[in-house]
Amino acid sequence: MLLCGAGFAAYPIKLAKPFIELGLVTKLNVGHYDSSMVWPVELSWRSGLGTVGTWFVEQVLEQER
Repeated sequence: MLLCGAGFAAYPIKLAKPFIELGLVTKLNVGHYDSSMVWPVELSWRSGLGTVGTWFVEQVLEQER
């Protein structure tokens, strides 16, 4: 899903570097949170996400309720 443009992942930089260099993924600067397993998440999206993108956004928004 990640390489198809849906979602995000915590991924080891050594494995991600080739994908970043090819422009297939973008490295996000999320800061450092003291190895906590709870990280804040920010989402932005555009219209026309398709079925998977719409489902993903709905799941994240549902967690906020």
